[in-house]
Amino acid sequence: MEGYLDQMKQSIQIPFTLFRLILACTIWIAPLSIEGGDQETFPLTSDERGESISTILHYESDSPSDFWVYRGFVVKYLCDKKVPKFTIHKISPNQLSIPEGLLSAKRRSTFFVDDHQARECSSLPFDYKGSGYDRGHLVPAGDFVWDQLLKDETFVYSNIFPQTANLNRGIWKHLEECIREYSASHKTELIIITGGTYEETGSITIGKRGLAVPSNTYKIIYSPSDQTIWCYLFPNDFDNFKSIVDYQESVDMIESLVSEDFFDLLPDSIEVILESNLLESFCR
Repeated sequence: MEGYLDQMKQSIQIPFTLFRLILACTIWIAPLSIEGGDQETFPLTSDERGESISTILHYESDSPSDFWVYRGFVVKYLCDKKVPKFTIHKISPNQLSIPEGLLSAKRRSTFFVDDHQARECSSLPFDYKGSGYDRGHLVPAGDFVWDQLLKDETFVYSNIFPQTANLNRGIWKHLEECIREYSASHKTELIIITGGTYEETGSITIGKRGLAVPSNTYKIIYSPSDQTIWCYLFPNDFDNFKSIVDYQESVDMIESLVSEDFFDLLPDSIEVILESNLLESFCR
């Protein structure tokens, strides 16, 4: 009788043990699929890619092949540092007002990896874990008020770099809000270039994979309709930020830091004036 009972216990225990193993694996894998975002690559059609290139790269002579192209922005990436060098996107009043009959887009709670074009170079969720840095957007989700797909795209890791909380949640956020307010109130389209500066050697890195932390982050805001341009450069490790006007710089200065020539398809006579002058800040 005891032998029979032992057999019964074993027959019950084996399936139960297998069930616990499967459950444990499911619990362990699920966060990776959500946070890693393997299933959320948002691949573009050829027409969508062409539309993004023609509108967003209108003033740049760089080859489209130098960029990762999304519907709402493009990214030039530093694969060795696993961070974006800079992004370019367009903001317009119709992105900021909700058409009749539509609802506002919801903000995602998770970031994802673009397997379609960025898997080998992209930062990953665990790169930021315990680092003390925010996952800072280059192209802000708030620039897309009603289009859910465009808002979701901004949470791809190729649009994220490490920022201190003081910068990301403070003066950086304030500048993003100023840009949206300016576009809406002036009813004008703006082209925005956002990026970071990195040391050639001795850069701060986070995570086991050596994700580079930018020394400074910048935004360049260009208004094609009235030929005006503003540029702001913020240190990433500064604690006590002053007025935003104290961080205005010329585009020429930023270009010298990042070895780029922005807006090079503008006529030289216009580009030289725009990129060397400092206009009164539209943001206070």
